[in-house]
Amino acid sequence: QNGWGLTAASKHVIPQRVLHDVADFEDRKQFLEALKDRLEALVAPKLIAAINSHSSAEAKLYVSVFNDMDRSTQLRSYYSQCHKNNIMRLWSDHCGRVSPTGLSQSLSTAYDELLSKWHAEYAWCKQVFTSPLRVLVGVFTEAMTSLDPPPARCLSTAVDTSTEPIDTLISMRQSSLRFIKGLEGTVSGLQGTELELLYPLMLSIHKPYSHTMLRYPFLQQQLLTNKLQKIKIVRFVVLGIW
Repeated sequence: QNGWGLTAASKHVIPQRVLHDVADFEDRKQFLEALKDRLEALVAPKLIAAINSHSSAEAKLYVSVFNDMDRSTQLRSYYSQCHKNNIMRLWSDHCGRVSPTGLSQSLSTAYDELLSKWHAEYAWCKQVFTSPLRVLVGVFTEAMTSLDPPPARCLSTAVDTSTEPIDTLISMRQSSLRFIKGLEGTVSGLQGTELELLYPLMLSIHKPYSHTMLRYPFLQQQLLTNKLQKIKIVRFVVLGIW
């Protein structure tokens, strides 16, 4: 079960393409898949432990085993298992137990800490995975679309209970845009299809604001109406005194 043995084993279970023209190909394919399942069951706990401890040397070994077996999807799934819940817990700790009036600041703090986590994980992923951005975007996107409380609810609650709803909306929107800008800054050297990998994550951050942003004209109208009403009241008092 040492590193050399695992690597050697993974290379012995991958010659599927070589066997394609063999008469009993399907039987041999099923046998190879069974071997892969057994090897994955052996390696997965070690991979998870290496990810959780951020042991890049060990993780690279187990990642190579999964790549040799053409199981990159399962590999990303194990990484997601390790970090998705941490991301969701971070959000919940900041935004799940706070009064409506404190949601704007709590959301800003949550985004800042998520960005710090992104920076740390991206630096580590670049040492371990052949497609670090794909792996990290996957887990962050899964987490951002499963947050509790949902960002859309946080935004709506904060705006509806604020004495200055437009200022609150703008403040929370700026927090999300700073988060997005920070993510983009991490991968500023990437171009083309690599940069496009970020789009699902960007969408998951933008989407919660769509409904409340549509209310902006109404909020603005409400603000102007309130100001006009106050002006009328002041004028009435002045005329009354005269």
